[in-house]
Amino acid sequence: MIVLLLAWSNSMPIKLFYPVAVLSFIGVVAGLFLPTIASTWLVILSFFVGIFLVILGYMLIPVWERAVLVLVLPTVLALSSLVKKKAGITANVKLGANEIFDYIGERDLTTNLWGIDEAENFYNRCIRFLRKADMSTSTAWFSATLIYWSHSEQYYHIDSDETDVVLKTLAKLLKNSRLPSERIFYLNEGYFLILGPVHNQKVLDELNNQSLNEMSKVNFRTDEDRVGIQFQLTDLIITKDNFKRYERLGLIIKKLTREQEMKLVREYQ
Repeated sequence: MIVLLLAWSNSMPIKLFYPVAVLSFIGVVAGLFLPTIASTWLVILSFFVGIFLVILGYMLIPVWERAVLVLVLPTVLALSSLVKKKAGITANVKLGANEIFDYIGERDLTTNLWGIDEAENFYNRCIRFLRKADMSTSTAWFSATLIYWSHSEQYYHIDSDETDVVLKTLAKLLKNSRLPSERIFYLNEGYFLILGPVHNQKVLDELNNQSLNEMSKVNFRTDEDRVGIQFQLTDLIITKDNFKRYERLGLIIKKLTREQEMKLVREYQ
């Protein structure tokens, strides 16, 4: 638009190219860099000042050219301000969309619990804390508990909607039965991971038993019946003495998963 306006002003009998170019430049700069409120007031002010000068001033310029000089600054200023506003809205929408996608990627939508990426970040922070602690005097520790909903994959194939309902209920029960200082994560495929500052095995056993008692009350509903569900649970308290064996989240999950498998083997023997 500005290019067409400049080309048109240059073709007039009275050359207005430079005045129009200067006014357009001022309008673009002011519209893009001034706040919206300031731009709005400047549009109004420049319009009335232009009319005031045209009416009271002595100008040897035809009426049409006068109108161009009066309107060019407020028009370009208003358009530049509008472009800035639209660009800001688009940027905010894109930023909001990116934040939503990041949130979805980090948090499980069914259970509303943090996923494995956040679990890994939190676990790494715990390990770094243990590594930096004074090994000679430190009493730093944290606990890891892995709870698995047995055969959750088969339940999902039977009724995916009911599986989501059960998972959501289990997540809510875990939030209510664990310590406020514990962090609960959902690792997919029926696995819940709990990390927290519990250092006493007896306390950890009581917490785990309480969680299992509450979770065992949940039934999987079918068209004909309600089916009770089962869980496997293993835990470990990580201290200054053993943390080097489990410096990565994958290592502790592998250990706890293997212990659950061994429990099943012993049950079937």
